[in-house]
Amino acid sequence: MTQTTKTGLTGRSKGKIVLAFCVADMLHAGHLNLFREAKKMGDYLIVCPHPSYCVKKYKRNPVIDTDGRFEVLRELKMIDLVIACDRYDTDETIDIIRPDLIVHGDDWIDFPGRAKAEELGIETATIPYTKGISTTKIIERIKNEY
Repeated sequence: MTQTTKTGLTGRSKGKIVLAFCVADMLHAGHLNLFREAKKMGDYLIVCPHPSYCVKKYKRNPVIDTDGRFEVLRELKMIDLVIACDRYDTDETIDIIRPDLIVHGDDWIDFPGRAKAEELGIETATIPYTKGISTTKIIERIKNEY
């Protein structure tokens, strides 16, 4: 597991940890909304982007590679820690971090890690999908209009 921190989060002793898994390809307003709302739910926001080879298996090949997405996410002020998950199965990451809350967009209710969160008694919450914007829609618009 690769990680980076801006706040020394690994040494924290108090505060609610919120964990969000994502792809965050071609960062847009929908991603920012998810991260802003997630941050409001706790004291520390940890974001775990799925690696490109995993995303290809269930969605599509990301436009921005894993390292590029990781670098962009690190720069967002509402995110305290970015951890690149090594695979699609998020159980190990959840087990290590033991967050207080796992958030996800409401467009993917049965997200990876839901069963593990329930097993460990970790609260989950969904954040409303930002209507009208998605990476898929951006890609389609580029293909059709440019």
